[in-house]
Amino acid sequence: MTKKKKTALKTAQAVNKIQDVSLDLINPVPPARLHIDMASIADLAKSIAKVSQLDPVLLQIRGDRYELIDGHRRFLAITHLKHKTIRSQIVDWTDDKIEMAKLAANVDRNSITPLEEALQIQRLLTTHNLTQAQVAIRLGKSESWVSKRKAMLDFQDDLKEAIQAGEIDYSVAALLSRITENIDRRFYLQSTVHNGASYRVVKQWVETWELNQQHQTEQPIYDAPAPQNINEDQMIGHECFLCGIRHPFHRLKSIWVDIDCLDLAIEALLEKHAKGKSEG
Repeated sequence: MTKKKKTALKTAQAVNKIQDVSLDLINPVPPARLHIDMASIADLAKSIAKVSQLDPVLLQIRGDRYELIDGHRRFLAITHLKHKTIRSQIVDWTDDKIEMAKLAANVDRNSITPLEEALQIQRLLTTHNLTQAQVAIRLGKSESWVSKRKAMLDFQDDLKEAIQAGEIDYSVAALLSRITENIDRRFYLQSTVHNGASYRVVKQWVETWELNQQHQTEQPIYDAPAPQNINEDQMIGHECFLCGIRHPFHRLKSIWVDIDCLDLAIEALLEKHAKGKSEG
């Protein structure tokens, strides 16, 4: 006697019904998240083991199988528990409705980063030929919100990485993206993250940098600009590598120098600093 092959139920009665579906029938397509925190998956698995799976995952019929639309973390948690089936709701939607449902669910739950939202919006705009206005209406967001999310994809890679890591938000990234010199931008980005600089402070840094660019084509040694009308408490600054004292940024200098020359200079400065102390 041959064993009957499992297939997805295509009957009208199966669609929109909540039922237990075999994990063997589900194709787990890549989630919107760029990074999955497996520790949180393990915690979710423990919760499901205690109180069971409260919310069904969403499955789309694909031939004789199903495609996982929503509920990737629950799917991973159920797999972690080595269960054979998962509580599911079956749908039969168009591809653009599926993509929109994925994005809407993640946006509502704040379960993906702004950059991941931007990538999903880009797929909707290009693959399904939707306009920004159409995406905004379906998500219940403003067209400006969609436009800003999409603009993130044009930011420099270091800014996109900082957004993805939750170190800066869109508004600050938009300011820093105006600094076109990579080394300068990375300096200000590190200063922003390290000091938790506010939007107002970063705005004045960027405006000062732009003003300097207008007047100077090359500047081998430059001051890290101190925005006007900012007191030293707001300009948290950084520790000097010689004296170890934290100074505001306008008192700190960056210099273009070869690595080997820098090592020699630091050694000489430290020696001079130590000699001065001993003589004093």
